[in-house]
Amino acid sequence: MFELLLMLQLGAHGPCAGVTPGHAEAMEVRARKDADAAIKEAESVRARAPQCAVAHLGYALALFPKMQASSALSKLGLARDYRAALDQAAKLDPSLLRARTELIEYAMHAPAIAGGSVDQAREGIVALSRTHPVEAARLSYQVELKHGERIAALAAAERWANLAPHDVDAVVTLVRRLLAAERHRDADAWLIRLETGASADPRARQAGRYWRSRVRYVGQFELDAALRMMEAYIEAGPPSGDAQLPARGLAQLRLGELLEKMGRCAAARDRMEAARAIDANLPGLNTALTRISSCRAAP
Repeated sequence: MFELLLMLQLGAHGPCAGVTPGHAEAMEVRARKDADAAIKEAESVRARAPQCAVAHLGYALALFPKMQASSALSKLGLARDYRAALDQAAKLDPSLLRARTELIEYAMHAPAIAGGSVDQAREGIVALSRTHPVEAARLSYQVELKHGERIAALAAAERWANLAPHDVDAVVTLVRRLLAAERHRDADAWLIRLETGASADPRARQAGRYWRSRVRYVGQFELDAALRMMEAYIEAGPPSGDAQLPARGLAQLRLGELLEKMGRCAAARDRMEAARAIDANLPGLNTALTRISSCRAAP
């Protein structure tokens, strides 16, 4: 029994004989370091297992970095190979989520001459929603945002967050759209739900602290509470490399801006200087430092 389970895990049977489940992701990682070597290996695997969806997906992912870095003429040919490999992977195994999402994103971003089509992207999303509604909602948001459909993008973001109310990326994406629509109280309600949810993890709690502070700053209400939240965010240790949560330097700048709005000029200047000590190239930092020089303390 153990040997059978091991064979199933390694893919040592059927159309994917000898192709491990993680083959595609391995090709993706290798291609970032040596695209040509990854493509050669992926081609070899695909030739040995032509009916294996994962082998075709691995070939597509190996092609991607080279396609991105190529000239316009070369990129067109590689794009067609990339698309064809994804089509074959999805055809052989419709349950292979990565192949289906890559096809949708390709249709979303590629020019028409290379097979890009927003209509095809939307059709793919509708089909995907039947089996993977959360991923479909995420992609729907991306499509509508890319094509400037603000109302549709907000609606898609709301669907995504409703399907995944404890997902930081989903909720923060919706919060950004709600702030743009000046729906500050709605944004705050979503963040409370995220921060206090039964499954809230440290990242969710940090997202609640930072973004609830920003909601109050932008909406200009409950600034004392906003100050406590931002201080708690910084004290807890801002992450690095998180697209939804700022690192320590930007958090210090945001705290300085908040203190400035409250008329606490000296404290605001100290925080902005702390931000400069961490990262002197922060967007908006020089403007903030120039502005704070004429700040007037609150009476």
